[in-house]
Amino acid sequence: MKAILFEDSQLLVCNKPAGLPVQPDQTRDTSLLDQANEHCKKEVFLVHRIDRPVSGLVLLAKTKEAATLLQAGFQQGSIEKIPGRG
Repeated sequence: MKAILFEDSQLLVCNKPAGLPVQPDQTRDTSLLDQANEHCKKEVFLVHRIDRPVSGLVLLAKTKEAATLLQAGFQQGSIEKIPGRG
């Protein structure tokens, strides 16, 4: 994966290019999640998604515990997505 901007034992932050699906869909095109699972050699977890035509940063969790905490942060508003400024 070329698009990794940050990685530690709990998190993976990727720069998703436009046109790449975040998760598998009916097209069976390779997804960002597929690439992340292959890179980490284990299952990673989506914390949020962005649309296929959009490029931007995607946060993935390497553990279920991290995913649960981060998803709660999005739901409670303590973590938020910021639209691109381009």
